[in-house]
Amino acid sequence: MAGQYRIQWVSDTGMQPRTSSLRLFLWKTSMLDSSRSKHIHPAAGDTVVHPLYGALVPDKGAFTPARVAQLRAGIDPIFPPVLLLARISTSPKVPVRDWTVLLLETVSNRRDDAMILDGAGLGMWVRQADADGFRGFFEPWGIIVDDKGHYCARRVPD
Repeated sequence: MAGQYRIQWVSDTGMQPRTSSLRLFLWKTSMLDSSRSKHIHPAAGDTVVHPLYGALVPDKGAFTPARVAQLRAGIDPIFPPVLLLARISTSPKVPVRDWTVLLLETVSNRRDDAMILDGAGLGMWVRQADADGFRGFFEPWGIIVDDKGHYCARRVPD
């Protein structure tokens, strides 16, 4: 799933659905990642649970390699704005896809092994995926009620 995606975001909250166009960037995590602000590394085994991190921005203007590099350089890989939570389920009753969620701006977006479960933010649940992209729904992640709806992510070729 690492790469660049165009997201069609449909908010179902309110009287009328609202549509937004966003750009999602996902990069592979590494055990060598380091927080620029707190000077810490990821917790042991973190790249299994959090294989990708990234950013979600409005889909405006040209995303040149220089602009993408600048965006990535501005993100703390230990406390990123987007973090993929990919839990492994061994239960035949709970498919692996039911545990795959992109966390957006939540207090859970941290790779230092701290567990915090309240606060604001959204979870983008991945329900279908293929080589061209993925799709699913989003809803609040935490105790503060927020937006909910569905999305479709289409891969942008390199």
